[in-house]
Amino acid sequence: GATVTNVGDIPYAVEFGNAPNTESVANYMSEMQEAQRDANNTIPGYIFNGNLFQSDPAFRSMLQDVPLPPPFLQASNESLSGLLRQMILEQETATQFYLGPAYTGAPFHFHEDAWNALAFGKKRWLMLPPNEGIYSTEPAYSFVRDKLGELPNASKVLQC
Repeated sequence: GATVTNVGDIPYAVEFGNAPNTESVANYMSEMQEAQRDANNTIPGYIFNGNLFQSDPAFRSMLQDVPLPPPFLQASNESLSGLLRQMILEQETATQFYLGPAYTGAPFHFHEDAWNALAFGKKRWLMLPPNEGIYSTEPAYSFVRDKLGELPNASKVLQC
């Protein structure tokens, strides 16, 4: 709880020119609970941090609950070709931690293959076909509220 981390409307908020906001995880959790009780409050930012698992022993211990690679990618060595084995079993795994209330999260973006583990709650995914992809730095909640329906390819957005 005492670990200090970045809190923002989008991942890498500082890199996109937003003012830095840091606070302890415990303080963030307290503020998040208060915001959920107050219907007039604005939606708080969320924590997105790629270093917590490396820098904080308490967070690092959580990784023991998440098998790497995930079970659906585990296979016997005999069934994997050399390239596939390198891609799945031998590549360095980037671990990132994110935490936030409803309507927070990453906006539309691009990246290579990834898998996510959800420890608690629900996650809403909005996806476009690769050739229709877009990149946004608009916070997820305002993008969905104000811009999603206005996209020229809005009918191609898949939601799950």
